[in-house]
Order: sequence, then C-alpha cells, then structure tokens
Amino acid sequence: MTQIASTSDALVPQTAATSTAQGITLTPLAPPNFPQAYLLTIDGTRILLDCGTLDAVPQDLDTLSSVVAYLSTLATLAPTLSLVLVSHPLLSSLGLLPWLKARCGLRCPVYATLPTKEMGRWAVEEWVEAKSEEERNESRDAVQRDAKARLNGTKEAETEGRKRKKQKLEEKKVKEEELDPDELMMDAAMAVEDEKETDPWDEVWKLTLSEVRDAFFSINAIRWNQPVHLSGPLKGYLLLSHRSGHTLGGSLFTLRPTLSSSAGSTNSFLYAPIFNHLKEHHLDGAALLEGGARISEGFRRMGVVLVGAERSLMVAVKRSERERALLDLITKTLESSHSVLLPTDPSARLLELLVLLESHWTFANLGRQFPLVLISRTGKDVTTFVRSLTEWFGGQVGESEGVLKFSNVKMFPSLAALNSAIPAHVPKLILTVPSTLSHGISRELFVQMASTRGNVVVLTGRSEEGSLARSLWNAWEEKQAKGEKWGEGKLGKAVEIGEEVKLEMKKKVYLEGEELVAYEEKERLAAEAAQKKAALLERSRRMLDAAGGDDSDSESGSDDDSDVDQAEGGEIVSRRRRVGGFTGGAGAWDEFLDLTPGSGEGATGAQKQSFDVYVKGAYAVRSEEGGLGRFRMFPVIERKRRVDAYGEAIDVEGWLKRGVDEDEFTRGARLALENAKAAGKRAREEEEKALIRFEPPHKYVVETVDVQLLCSIFVVDMEGRADGRALKTILPQINPRKLVIVDGTPAAINDLAESCKSVAAMTREIFAPKAEECIVVGEETKNFTVRLGDSIMASLRMSRVDDYDVAYVSGTIHFDPESDIPILERASLVSAIVVPQVSDAKLIESASVPDEPKLEDGDASAVSPSNILPPLAPSLFIGDLRLTLLKDRLQAINVPSEFAGEGVLVCGPAPPESFQFAVLGTSNADTRMGARAVAQAAEKEAALVAGGKVAVKKVGRGRLVLEGTPGETFQVVRRVVYSMHAQAG
Repeated sequence: MTQIASTSDALVPQTAATSTAQGITLTPLAPPNFPQAYLLTIDGTRILLDCGTLDAVPQDLDTLSSVVAYLSTLATLAPTLSLVLVSHPLLSSLGLLPWLKARCGLRCPVYATLPTKEMGRWAVEEWVEAKSEEERNESRDAVQRDAKARLNGTKEAETEGRKRKKQKLEEKKVKEEELDPDELMMDAAMAVEDEKETDPWDEVWKLTLSEVRDAFFSINAIRWNQPVHLSGPLKGYLLLSHRSGHTLGGSLFTLRPTLSSSAGSTNSFLYAPIFNHLKEHHLDGAALLEGGARISEGFRRMGVVLVGAERSLMVAVKRSERERALLDLITKTLESSHSVLLPTDPSARLLELLVLLESHWTFANLGRQFPLVLISRTGKDVTTFVRSLTEWFGGQVGESEGVLKFSNVKMFPSLAALNSAIPAHVPKLILTVPSTLSHGISRELFVQMASTRGNVVVLTGRSEEGSLARSLWNAWEEKQAKGEKWGEGKLGKAVEIGEEVKLEMKKKVYLEGEELVAYEEKERLAAEAAQKKAALLERSRRMLDAAGGDDSDSESGSDDDSDVDQAEGGEIVSRRRRVGGFTGGAGAWDEFLDLTPGSGEGATGAQKQSFDVYVKGAYAVRSEEGGLGRFRMFPVIERKRRVDAYGEAIDVEGWLKRGVDEDEFTRGARLALENAKAAGKRAREEEEKALIRFEPPHKYVVETVDVQLLCSIFVVDMEGRADGRALKTILPQINPRKLVIVDGTPAAINDLAESCKSVAAMTREIFAPKAEECIVVGEETKNFTVRLGDSIMASLRMSRVDDYDVAYVSGTIHFDPESDIPILERASLVSAIVVPQVSDAKLIESASVPDEPKLEDGDASAVSPSNILPPLAPSLFIGDLRLTLLKDRLQAINVPSEFAGEGVLVCGPAPPESFQFAVLGTSNADTRMGARAVAQAAEKEAALVAGGKVAVKKVGRGRLVLEGTPGETFQVVRRVVYSMHAQAG
C-alpha cells in the first residue's frame, strides 16, 4: 500500500501527485577582481547569471591569462545555455552579452527589465565607441569598407564570419598554379602564427554598433513582479524579478517550481548580488524590505540565497552628510573660479548624480554663472528615454517628474563640442565617462585639469583594480586620517596628491600633408585597378554571351569549354574558385561557381559558371583564404530561357499563380503586405546606413605624457549599495535555508559568514565558493505522476492553501494497460492501516505517516470481523507557520502575546470575549454586594475559565509544540494555529 501526502514544499493539484524537488549547483566563473558571472544548473539545465566585464583589463600576465581562460569558458558554455538573467544595466553586469551573441553562438532567451535592456545598450555602445576612438576596431572598419564597396559597386558584401581573414588578404587575386607541398606547409605555419598574435580580449569590445543593438534587441523585457513561466528544459519553473535599488530597473531574481506553495519554499532560489535597501533621489529601496523596516513575507526562509559581500567590511556615511559635503565642495570650487571633474558611468548611476545636481543648481541659482555640463555620446539619448520610464522611478522623481527635464544640464557629444561652446577658462562642473579614467573623454579631461591647482576631481567609488581612478583612490586613502578612511563611517577630506605620473594616451589622428597625399594615391590606384578588372569582366561576359547565343538549347561551343577565359594578349580575365564544402553550397549540380563581382543574385549564366565534374589534375585553384587546392574540369554554362518555343516571353509569376482565384480584396491585402515588407526593408537599410559613419583617413598613435597632480582629489561614496551593517541585519531576517556568499575579498566574505553564523537561528549551511568551484546547494529527486481514480475523487475533502486545493489520500496503485500513468484507488477496509489518534495539544507535524501498530499474541479477537471499524486518517497540517504572523492574528482578537526567546511565543491569558464568555449574568456572587463586586467576581471566574498562558514553540522543520494548562486560552490559541494551516485527513 502506498500513501501519498502533499506537504508545504510541494503542493499537489487535484488530478496528480508530483514531487518537484530540484537539484541545484552553482559555479562562479569569473577570476578574482573581475565582474562576476555565475553558472546555475537546475536538474542539469544551465543558467548564466550576469556576464559583466571590466572597462579595461590590466595588462599583467597573470590577469590576462586568467581572463583568457574565463572568456574561453564562456565561449564554450554559450551554445549550451538555456537561460541568461541580467540584473543591472551596468558594464559589470552585461558587458559580455553582445560578444556572446555575435561571436559565441548564444541563442537562449535573455531576461531583463526594460530599463536594464535599453540603458545597458547605451552603456555598451558608449564603451565600444570610446575604445574605437583610441584603438583600431577591425569589425567597424570592415563594415565601413563594405558600405563603401556597395555604394561604389566595386565588390560584394563579405560574410560576417570571414571579415577579419578577408581584411588581411584583401585585394589579392585568385591564382592558378601547381601545388607545392613545401609552400602549403609554410602557409599553415603562417596561419598558426597569426592566431598566436591575436589578442583574445580584442574580440570582446571590437564589435559593430549593429551587433551591439541586435544583442540587446533580442532581450525579453519583463516587469517587476511579473510571473514568467519558463519553457523548454525549464518548463515547470517560475521566474520573478523584484526591485533591487542601486540602478534604474535593477532586479533581484527569484526562481522556483511553479507548484511550490510559496516563494520561501525549500526549492526557491534568490539571486541578490547587489541591492540597496535605502531610498535615493530617483529610486526606492529594494523590495526585500516591506515598509522600509521589516523583511517582506515573500523573501523569508528562501531555499537558496546568493548575496555579494564586497561591502561587508564597510560602514556607510549617512546620505545627507555625503550629499551636503559634495555640494559644498562643488559650490566652493566654482566660486573660486576653478572647475570640477566628476567621472561617472554612462547610464545607471549617472541619473542619481544628475537629479541631485539639477536640484542643487535650481535651488542655489547657479545656472547663470557656472555651467553644469555632461559630455557623453549617449547622454542625450539616455536623459530623453528615461522620461518615458516614470513608473520605474521612486524617491524624489516619483513625487515630481519635472526634475527629469534637466533644464540646467548642457549636453555635448565630445570634448571639441564643449570647447567650441564654452571657453576653457569658464568655471564649470563637468560630468563625463567613463568613471575609471582608463580611456576616452574623462582621461583626456583629467590630463588637462590635473595640472591646475584649485581644480577638483571627485571620485564616487573605488573603481576597478588597475585603473587610473583606482590609483588615485589609493593615493587619497593614504592621506586620510584614522577614522576618515573609506568605509569607516566618516567622510574624508579633499587632498592634493602633488606627484608626477606618466600616463599613456591613445588617440586617433586624421592624416594630413604627405601622409594624406600618399593615402589618396594608394586609394586611387586601387580604384583604377578595380575599374579595370570590372571592365575586363564585362568584356568577358559579352564574349561568352555571344559565343553561346548561336545555340542556346544545345551544348556550349568548344570555345566555352576552357576553364580560364582570356582577353587579348593572353591576360587572364576571369577566375573561378570553389565555394562551400565539397558540394559548394549551391547544390550538387552546381558545385563550382564564378564568384567574381557581378556573380551574385541576378547574374547571367556566363557570370555564374558551374563545373559538373570534380577530378584531380595537374593544376588547382587556390582560394583567397589559402589551404588545399581544388581541381575542376568540364565547365557547364547554364542559361535561363527568356522566351518559349513560340517566341513569347515567359511569365514565371503567372504560372505560379495559375489556378489561384484572387479577388480585389485579396489582391489589395497582398499588395499592402508586399508594400509593408518593402517599407520595413527600406527602414532597416536606412537604419543600418545611419549607424555607419564614413570617417576621413586616419591613424592611431600612442604617446606618453607627464602629468603633475596639482589638483585636489575628493572621494565620496555614491555607489548606492548596502553596507556591511545592512547586510548583517537583513540576511538573518531572511534566514535562508542555504546561503551562498560571493563577490568580495576573502576578509569580507569571512566577516559576513562569521556574522551570520553567530546568529543562533541562522542556517549552518553557508557556502563561499571560489572561482570555478562547483558547489551543490540543492538535492535532485525523481518526479512521479499518479492519476487519482474515481473512488478517490468522490471522497476527497479539499482544503485551501494559497492558490491550491489539497487533500490527504490513501490507497493502492493500479496499472491500467491502456494508460502509461498509474491510477490510485481506495484500499479495502481489511487492508486499511489502523492509525492511532494523537492529541492535538502535543505535536503538529506537516506531513507524518504513523507506523502500523503491532498486535500481541492472544489479541486475535481485536481484529475479528465483528469489531472492525473504519480507520481514521491521520490529521495533516499543511503550511509553514510564522510566529510573527501568529502574533498578529492573536492581537487582532485581543489575546496578548510576546516573544520569550528565539522560536518561542508566549500567549494569553485570553480575554472573555475571545472565547464568548458572558461576564455578566454568569457569576454566583450576591447582587446585594453591588455591581462592582459582581463584576470583579465575574472577572475572576473568567480568568479561571481562561486558564494560564500558552507557549508556542518551533522545535524543528514541520514540528510545532503547544504547551500550557487546560483552559480556554489553550483552545483559542490552538484554533488560531489550525486556521493558519490547511487541514487534510
């Protein structure tokens, strides 16, 4: 006999009983000091949690080798992933997503909120464009060359997967020559050498704007608290995103089986690497807190929680003190006729600074004297787009939308545009990107402003390891007094470094003078060669058409059987090469094609020549990419017939439409659809053309400059993240069953782990995995499905739990030959299990099946047919009782209750009205003693009936104990406890 009971962790629908436990493993993929990415596997299904990158990777060998291994791991995993989750619109959370999409074959669904999707795209675009202004981006250059070629009609577009190889071998002709084994070996060695010289990190950022936009357009935008029922390998799981603070649209993700009774079940997973519990100017705090003070019920007792410990050792300064110090320093500096440089990120945290400074400029009326400037290529797009996201904002912006107009902010796409509009000597506050000062406009402005005493550079965080901003932060940290250092709870002071540093400056220089003349001469010669080649090809085409025009229905003449077409003087006119694999990609009957310009779609038979036999001979054709030769013979010229045997033009479309009746309405709908497709195609082409900017001839140079640091450096924490004190307070209140601590120094991780272990009620299962260390945080169990028979369904007594109806069932399994699903039917009375009754005052267990009692010898009369009674099913209480919620329920009926320790709630005594005790008229006191005496006697009698206090204790998972003296208080508390559970049995 089999007994199946549903518990609080896996509820069962009315028609099936299913076990939905999951096996969970977690692996940090990124090396130390690198933005984290995590591989989560659930029952063998792979999920990637974030995929961020650094603004600039340090050039030491150890870091480069670990980063190359990390990128190789991601590239290998990309095609096998089933889901990608992106938490924040930061480069450190999604910087590698376009690379994974464009280069690594990532095809699985990607989920993020709408602000994360759009603002993350602008962050990556800003990064790629800024890097491309200082280093050569071969992908973008190839797109520009192809666009020029399409406009000039000199060559066809190259396929995306072969752009880099074709650029190295551009302008080389296809030659026919005898195969030389030594030369083939030399070519292979050169190819290997080229691969060794390629920097793998270049592939990450050397992308085109089209590739970046395509990657972000493919993201599935979701809203906070929007349930997403996953499909495919993750079918049966529910994904939810929640507000995290820190960034606009930043999310915490919860993942759990659809049939779980609550978000806090054993099978649930919470991904919370970064969050901010405090309210900011443009954001509300994280959804973890309800009303800003207590943990939301939906996040209590989660199965697995992943949290970052980077700021575990920090004690943050109050927001009002930080902002007052920052604004006072800015105002004082501007009034002293000096400027302030404030580097920041291009999208997410930029908004908090803009809202703060916009309010200050308006309140202090600084706009007329001191310009507030933002220099960013995407700044105008960001500030315009966020005005449509008012439902995502909070704080000051949520109360008033007018601040998003940024009327005091002057935006410029480049430093040259700023210099042409505002003189350099005018005091101003400049916000620019990136925050690391590793490249781009911020680095160039720093070099200009650092050598002027009185200017101030404000850093809003520690920045990345190895960046210029991090080195300035280190220098500032050394000059701070004890107690005023970073993370010690007090603000530091602005200091002057007074040192000389050497900085490497990369930039793009446009060609002038002799260099420009030489470049133009080279381009002119290349254009003439291309025109000459096109003319020879056109002449060859006319000759072939003339030769084959005499007999279009017969075989080609002997003059056309040659593999090589020649013009006068013996000069080779047309070359043909093999494409694709052995069958060429054009069909087995059309293996070799002439891919000279003009042989694409719409080319004539002479231009698109095929060879019907592939044999070895004395000569071979080597393609542009090198490699083995291809032998070919017997050219076949296939021509399309323009007229039929009677001289009438052949209408192909008419034959295709033959037998199809098309009325005016259908014809109009078809034409409208065709016009819409054509319009969409033109719009896409125009958008692609808009992304391509044809630049004048240029080169890239690197120079080293000496910078005297005479300006002042001030560091203020504007990262908008929870500090160590908040983490150590929130996590014990969440009280997860398993805790995973990541993303921090070993000291920070150990500090947070020890703090959690010091809480007696906190879980002992705390993990701190290292890079590439796989940990198991969940168990994998098998799933079974059982169909309930008619006899079971007729006797069910359903009880409501959340959104589900549950019941206790007991029976035997039958296998129906017509169905693969076993059927559960009621057991007979003789084979039923005798279940002893258990006092309700002793113990309540969520899912317990008592053992069958053993009968002593001589008790055979106890089981005689005459005294068999139907057994009583055990009482099951389904649900997870929370003592805080029980306390609220008791207070609602005026039953006093208070906590006497962890896991113990002392209740009572219950007032008379809670158990319907009529105080008046029930006392035996003499009424002649007065009403007051009668009332006192009635109260004493009610107190006796109520009994003493009752203690409610949680002694383990699914085990609850009620202790107290018999009385109405015990009955009232037990009744409330019962009401908070679903009863089955």
